[in-house]
Amino acid sequence: MTTKINVGNQTSTGADAIDVAITQWIDFDGSPIPPAKLELYNQVMGLEAGRQRRGVSNTIRSPIVGIGAKHIP
Repeated sequence: MTTKINVGNQTSTGADAIDVAITQWIDFDGSPIPPAKLELYNQVMGLEAGRQRRGVSNTIRSPIVGIGAKHIP
């Protein structure tokens, strides 16, 4: 069963839900995300965005393994 939690006019489902919540500085339960955590997240994501990629196959491996393991036994 999937639980949908509204964040503004969005829900906690789908790939973009995290990005929407981050831009609103609010977690799915309605609590604020601490500014220090958001600053660190933005710093890390900035570093990741600038990292040289070795190829699409290698890049898509992580989500397949990490997310796929949650859904596929």
